[in-house]
Amino acid sequence: MFRAAFAIEQTLGHVTYGQNLRHLLCDEAGLETRWLNVPFRPPAWPYKVPPASINWTLRGSLYVRHQLMDPDWQKVDAALVHTLTISLLATPFYERIPTILSTDATPLNLDTIAAGYGHRRQPEVIERAKLAMTRRALKHARAYVTWSEWSKRSLVDDYGVDEGRVLVAAPGTAANCRALSA
Repeated sequence: MFRAAFAIEQTLGHVTYGQNLRHLLCDEAGLETRWLNVPFRPPAWPYKVPPASINWTLRGSLYVRHQLMDPDWQKVDAALVHTLTISLLATPFYERIPTILSTDATPLNLDTIAAGYGHRRQPEVIERAKLAMTRRALKHARAYVTWSEWSKRSLVDDYGVDEGRVLVAAPGTAANCRALSA
């Protein structure tokens, strides 16, 4: 029995992405899955006070790190963490468990479309720290899945990821997932 863990961000289209993955894999012979749905606002107090309460990346990454370091999560054979937003602080897990990092966009991708999301770049010292944290998380992953060539190019060109370890797999609908599994 192969044991796989999935940590999925629970915002916007990522919820549907996680649901489709779960549906696609639910009857897979020889596969046991564990699912961690990462809420935008975890209920525990550490996520309700600054700085975690005001920064989704920090809040989500702390939540994932805490959950994945639980001994039960250490008993899996491999993991997929979707998205980079929630992936940055779980590198000790990635060092022990083969992990795929999945993303729709990189932080630098998001900076290029910042205005449309009400996002703004932080002071340069914070941007450098964000870049270093992202590179560290990416360094410890075994492979990568992106939703587009745009995000793949950023992983390779901006973060130094080996192009041969990146798969572009656009998300689909539940109907597309059913067609793939048939």
